[in-house]
Amino acid sequence: MKRKTGGTIYGIQKDDKFHYIGKTSRKKRKKDPDAELTISDASYQYTNQDVRNVIVDSSDIKIITIKEVSADEWYDKKLQEVVQKHKDNHPLLNSQWMKDGKRGYWQDKKRDKHTLYRLSESKFKKVVQYDEQGNLVKIWDSGKEIAIKVFCDYKVVKGSAESRIYDITAKPLYRRLANNSYWFKTDELLLTFGGIPAKIDIKLFHEEQLKAKKARRKLAKRPEFTTTYTIDVFDCLDNHLMSFDDAHAAALRFKVSSDHVRRICRGLKDLNNGLVLKYGKKTLKPVI
Repeated sequence: MKRKTGGTIYGIQKDDKFHYIGKTSRKKRKKDPDAELTISDASYQYTNQDVRNVIVDSSDIKIITIKEVSADEWYDKKLQEVVQKHKDNHPLLNSQWMKDGKRGYWQDKKRDKHTLYRLSESKFKKVVQYDEQGNLVKIWDSGKEIAIKVFCDYKVVKGSAESRIYDITAKPLYRRLANNSYWFKTDELLLTFGGIPAKIDIKLFHEEQLKAKKARRKLAKRPEFTTTYTIDVFDCLDNHLMSFDDAHAAALRFKVSSDHVRRICRGLKDLNNGLVLKYGKKTLKPVI
């Protein structure tokens, strides 16, 4: 049985050329299917510097919504868009990633030999361990070694290795603390410090990460308008009683959250007072 919630296949476009085809399932689009997909939404997911350079360094790029997809079909749909755009000579970063063996497996799809080689190579990149005070503890040969010797949770599921260490090293710094240690990929340290420091100021490092994140968001283009709906209120006999400009205004009137109002409009919640709330007219409001 297919899951109902999937996501949005989108493209990063500049000068009529697509530079990236991505997929997102942002919560705000689940709450409001007509919500605008912003550059912040797209760039937030990626630590790849090539993608960030396209997003942050350009003032004339657009995020184009291509299609909505189910959870079970998004990989195929995204791949189709990448292949099609590649044939049309768009300078897609995705194409190079596929050539580098970073794509090629999903559910029942098999990896080719080159992909398997590159993935096995990536599994043995060194990982650096620091204690809670930021002192260097050990440079491990791979995440797999840590998964087996420290976390004791290494397993292979459908051809993919799984362990907490793989998740931890992908998280923000404040969520990297596990087993009384902070864990870093060597590439991250080399990019930040130019080497493997014997001691890291964890607090300062975290603050610098936050500053960089805020700077990227400031540079990202914001949409000029956001989509909202008026909220119409009816009694049990379907007589129209009143209207509100948006979910927030209705939430203030009925003393519930805006999310609760949206759930009522979608038929997922009941106001429990004999009233029925429905979405009304679609409007565009300027982003302040």
